[in-house]
Amino acid sequence: MSIINKIASVPEWISQFRTHRLEQQYLDKLGIPSWGHLSEDKFLDFMSVMPKMDSKVLLGIIEQIPDFTQLCTEGLSTLKQAFSQTTESNENLSLAIIRAIDSVRESISQELNKENLSKEERKDIRDQLMDLARMYERLDAKNKKFLDTIFGKLVAGVGIAVIAGVFVKNLVSPSYDDSEDDTDEDLS
Repeated sequence: MSIINKIASVPEWISQFRTHRLEQQYLDKLGIPSWGHLSEDKFLDFMSVMPKMDSKVLLGIIEQIPDFTQLCTEGLSTLKQAFSQTTESNENLSLAIIRAIDSVRESISQELNKENLSKEERKDIRDQLMDLARMYERLDAKNKKFLDTIFGKLVAGVGIAVIAGVFVKNLVSPSYDDSEDDTDEDLS
């Protein structure tokens, strides 16, 4: 190999070294010795860092993961179950808070029915009711933000897994284009 060819291969070698180093960092972060040891629970952690990965590194990693499509399917099933449980739990908690606020609101509202209240006392009671209304509003805003965040993570995970799964499927079994077939079936 000539010196010019050796010099020309340096950028490729640097790129390969960088890719290998990044892959090793991800392996270390996941606590596994190789991509063949990527379990379902570690795969969910892997999915969370996939959007931050360099595409070349990600594709190189995906090629090394045995049963990538199965891991995607299992991971997405786990994500779906966790999403359902989390949203149900969040809904139950929100309903409990709303019931508690409603109870306080009811008690405060009954105070307004008293005949011997001064204008100042009535104003204080109305202010308390307005504070409760603001509590409802804050709870609603926090709940929507929470659901947007968790839904966004689920959608990102699904999107990445689907794209990666399609890539791997095409890598493993590329479609056959019979239009390029040179055989002549009509021999007459």
